[in-house]
Amino acid sequence: MIPVYVWFFLLLIVLSALLFAFPSSSPPPPPPPPLPAAPSMPAPPPLPAKENRGPTKVFDLRNDAEAEEFVSGDKGVLMVYAPWCGHCKNMMPAYDSASTQTTVKFARLEGSNAPAFMAKHQIRGFPTILSIKDKIISRYNSGRDEASLLAHASSL
Repeated sequence: MIPVYVWFFLLLIVLSALLFAFPSSSPPPPPPPPLPAAPSMPAPPPLPAKENRGPTKVFDLRNDAEAEEFVSGDKGVLMVYAPWCGHCKNMMPAYDSASTQTTVKFARLEGSNAPAFMAKHQIRGFPTILSIKDKIISRYNSGRDEASLLAHASSL
């Protein structure tokens, strides 16, 4: 005689086989709704045009060669900047204004346009101001206002 628990176990096996042999005919679940579109960010305001910066005598250098030519001169001040840098944007009016009040040459260089120059002079932050006096290049690490820049330019 076969024990009851064996009959029960066999009955479970048969019912399981029947259950999985004939899948249910219910429709598949609907796909999830599409994700909402990400909110669009407003475009950053453009840098003011040069006309709006006031009078300036700043030379805009465009590449490595022009930067190397400028630093090979007798005396001058070079600002290496990035257009997205807030400190650079804040300093531009003072730099432009200081350039009109001295005979020392002032120039600016967008860092991404001169990667070899930046690597050669180990420029890793913005704004970086280089002073050129008698073909010797040094970093300017003092005030970023107009008066400080003029005082430094007069010492060159």
